Amino acid sequence: SSKGSSTATRRQTVVPEPSFNVPLGLLAIAGFSAYEGVTPLAVVAGLLGALLTFQATRVKFQFEPDALEVVIAGKENQETENAFVGGRNRWRYDTFINWELWWPGFPILVYFKVWESH
Repeated sequence: SSKGSSTATRRQTVVPEPSFNVPLGLLAIAGFSAYEGVTPLAVVAGLLGALLTFQATRVKFQFEPDALEVVIAGKENQETENAFVGGRNRWRYDTFINWELWWPGFPILVYFKVWESH
């Protein structure tokens, strides 16, 4: 009779590839709105689409075995400080109080609350 392996499986760090679906959709709405002469919608959708395209190329989420870290592309090996609460942009999973995907059928935003802030 053989017993289970005594070595625990170590989880790997996962860094999802960026998705440009939402920003490109907003840019398409902006283009169509401009073509139809709906300038306010074209401006808002275009600016938001441009911002999200820029952020998708620069902000990376690293799901480590014990924590979530948000890093800026090109600064993966540097500790960057959170401008709003101070400290590193890293949160241990055991400090999460709750989390949600907003718009469950079409998740584009993840909200999480931690009990410990930097």
